[in-house]
Amino acid sequence: MRIMYRSLLGVLFVFAFIGASLGQGERILSFDTEIVLNKDNSLHIIEHIKVVCEGREIKRGITRNLPTRRTLGDRKINVKYNILSVKKNGQEESFNQSKINGNLFLRIGRSDVFLQPGIYTYDIEYEVPNQVAFFESYDELYWNAVGLDNQFAVDAASAIIELPFERQKVSSLDCYTGFARSTNQNCSIRFINDNTIRLESNASLKPREAMTFAVAFEKGIIAPPTFVERFMSSIFLLTCFVLLVFYFVFTWFRYGIDPPKPAVYPIFSSPNDLSPASLSYILRENYQNSSVAASIVHLAVKGYIKIEEKERRTALVFKSKVYEIQRLNRSTQGLPKEEASLMEDLFRGSDLLVLDGKYNKDISRAYKNHSADLQYDHRAFVRKGNNFSKALAPIFLFLGMVFIGIVLFERNSGGAQDLSINLAILIGTIILSLIGLGLYVWLIKKPSVEKLQLQSEIEGFKLYLSMAEKDRINLLNPPDRTPEH
Repeated sequence: MRIMYRSLLGVLFVFAFIGASLGQGERILSFDTEIVLNKDNSLHIIEHIKVVCEGREIKRGITRNLPTRRTLGDRKINVKYNILSVKKNGQEESFNQSKINGNLFLRIGRSDVFLQPGIYTYDIEYEVPNQVAFFESYDELYWNAVGLDNQFAVDAASAIIELPFERQKVSSLDCYTGFARSTNQNCSIRFINDNTIRLESNASLKPREAMTFAVAFEKGIIAPPTFVERFMSSIFLLTCFVLLVFYFVFTWFRYGIDPPKPAVYPIFSSPNDLSPASLSYILRENYQNSSVAASIVHLAVKGYIKIEEKERRTALVFKSKVYEIQRLNRSTQGLPKEEASLMEDLFRGSDLLVLDGKYNKDISRAYKNHSADLQYDHRAFVRKGNNFSKALAPIFLFLGMVFIGIVLFERNSGGAQDLSINLAILIGTIILSLIGLGLYVWLIKKPSVEKLQLQSEIEGFKLYLSMAEKDRINLLNPPDRTPEH
């Protein structure tokens, strides 16, 4: 009977404690942290956070806001977190990570599950690399066992810090409590065995108050970041950039040096009896919108169409010019492909076409088909020797270089000065590589001998036409005085 009575009292005491805790508002009953300093300069941390939930601020779970930038000795570094697990009352719990104001924000709990009022314990396990500060005469671990992000008061805070060396190698132990940059030492810190330290707050912490510790120890125990760890992204990027430049130079000497261009001299007929539109496409190596007008004039010269300029009166006052194009010959036999298609497209419904500056679907279709015909006939010829396939390898190398370079940049272990150097090299190599790729794609083009010969002949034909036109103009406009005068 006495045992039953004691058990009943114990149960009543537990319920009374829980009821009293719930009645005092939402807060953190205890914030206990386990910290292990590894010899590779990383921290393994487990936070045990016991909270009172009343469904006001804590509805689905808790949040943690972990800073991703901090000062370590005389340098600023990026802090990277590897979240290993999150548990609630010993069971795996859902969580998501996001960046808010540059910090890693953990939102713990399911969005579709609301917590019942009560007491919950959350365990957050994660790893953080490169957290030891290296000074001239000593090294130091400085860490917030309880961070500044707590929205609630903390009734009790403690931490266990396990070191990879004996207490004889520790030169000083300090702890601090309070808001940011506080020097208040309302806490205790001591060794509980040869390599383990216990840290405790002597009073409750207000919202946004932290508990921090500093352990200074002999140099040489924790190795500082090596040159490769500090500049791994820069080493990789510069190596890739050198490989790109080597590839550019080697392949250009082997595949990209142009053959000599033939001399230009006047010729008196169109090379290979090509149409004006074909001459333009081959010479400029792409389609020109003016090619349609050239084909229309060429059709008129050959007697297939007639072009007349007329005036139209609008609103009884204003005059506008229109062009009437009349089809004279229905046969397209013997015409170049693009001119034959142009005839069919322009005169699809009538033998008379009026150009008045307004949109005409037949003309729009004619432009598209005219361009497609010329590209079909000549694109392979003008692109022969462009060596675009040689640019695929450096393009893929560049994309891989950028992707891996950014990943390695995020993993660099240096401080603020190292970060600036790595960032400058990252941006610089990307910009220089893009410029190099653009120049390479242009320089690697090696025109075929046949194309250079035909382009030279086209320029010779242009030279003849310009000379003939100049003589015709002089003939039609003789000077007022002759040599006899």
